[in-house]
Amino acid sequence: GFDKDNLRPEATETLNALAQRLSNTNVEAVRVEGHTDFMGSEQYNQALSERRANVVANYLVGQGVASNKISAVGLGESQARMTASCEAEVANLGKKVSKAKKRAALIACIEPDRRVDVKIRTLVTKQVAPGQVEGERPATEEGWIPSPASKYHGHTRP
Repeated sequence: GFDKDNLRPEATETLNALAQRLSNTNVEAVRVEGHTDFMGSEQYNQALSERRANVVANYLVGQGVASNKISAVGLGESQARMTASCEAEVANLGKKVSKAKKRAALIACIEPDRRVDVKIRTLVTKQVAPGQVEGERPATEEGWIPSPASKYHGHTRP
């Protein structure tokens, strides 16, 4: 919400499901990034984004996610994406619309900038045949042979 750092009910549902996924042992790190819209001072927005990130990170820890895997960072308004399009949308409302209504329309329009992103780094393992490096083909496999002749990949049919 505008100028808020609390979780909405639908957010807790999403975070509960996410916490279950994050309990997987392949999860190496979780980065929680808080964001704000452009309204307010840069200093205030930075602090607000940090509070938002910490609320989500603390909630995840409370749901059993290992605290040593989670980091929280506030990015303030640095990644606000809606500014130009929303200012244009408000300008299109015309001169007859009150200043208060224009402000309310702007606040509603830039809502997507008020968010928290969760980035997850996992270790993915894949079983490959003994003696074979993942991503490479054996020297001969059903007529395929290594060749620099193909501009698309390193293997061609003879």
